[in-house]
Amino acid sequence: MTGRPQGPAVTEPRLVVGLVRGLHGLRGAVRVEVLTDDPARFEPGSVLLLEGTTDRLTIAESGADGPGLLVRFRERPDRDSVEDLRDRYLEAPAPREALPEGSFYWHQVIGIAAQDVAGVE
Repeated sequence: MTGRPQGPAVTEPRLVVGLVRGLHGLRGAVRVEVLTDDPARFEPGSVLLLEGTTDRLTIAESGADGPGLLVRFRERPDRDSVEDLRDRYLEAPAPREALPEGSFYWHQVIGIAAQDVAGVE
């Protein structure tokens, strides 16, 4: 048992929203490659989940860092506590509302046969 707050069951639908690319400083900041078009997912107070776990990560601070973000989590206050996040995906619960007709999440189209305008697969 890690003693960290637990989130929803891993079986609930989730979306990958970021990838931890590295660590920054001694206060637990991580460099995140943003993989979502919804910047609100990284606002302070937002809760993300560590891929494949029920570990909840509450955004304490976030700010621009080159092409990505520097993010600190309330539950991970120092560098040692974020070491295991390197090269791990951050997930958010999938929205319950449907996407507009003709729109899809990227994971919904992987492996689907596609054709160009000439009908070539």
